[in-house]
Amino acid sequence: MQNKIKKFLEDWRHKDELLLSLNGGDRGVLQDREYLKQKFRETREFIRKNDRGLNSEEKAWMSMLKSGNRHLEKKLYPNRIVRYSRRMVNAVGNFIKNRLPKKVAIPRQETRFTPTAANNKSTAKATKKSVPVVKRIVQKNKYAALEDIQKSQGMSIKR
Repeated sequence: MQNKIKKFLEDWRHKDELLLSLNGGDRGVLQDREYLKQKFRETREFIRKNDRGLNSEEKAWMSMLKSGNRHLEKKLYPNRIVRYSRRMVNAVGNFIKNRLPKKVAIPRQETRFTPTAANNKSTAKATKKSVPVVKRIVQKNKYAALEDIQKSQGMSIKR
């Protein structure tokens, strides 16, 4: 079994080499803020997805990767309050993203045909009833589903 963390680091080394070759060997490109932000985001996502079920060698590599990512975060966001607030916002966003239901029952009116009891000829009569129908939510942004639920419950939303 190949070490997932080593493979991830090799992929980043390959990206670094490719970026250097495209920019004529200028090492300052690797210290660009946007490039470091992208590296930080992808590393954080990799750590979040692959933090469980590791063998002892992978655990050691993962702790080194986490340490490197913490140093990268400190370099990108030197202010401690900014770092902690970013972590808090990301944690709340992930909680909302992962905990909201993917399907919600939305009542809507449907036309149903039922035979009338007054007429023995079993003629059909159209009646309108409110029947819950399950629809898939298409999220415009990650808070759209939460806003829809709050509106349906009569809560006011302030921006």
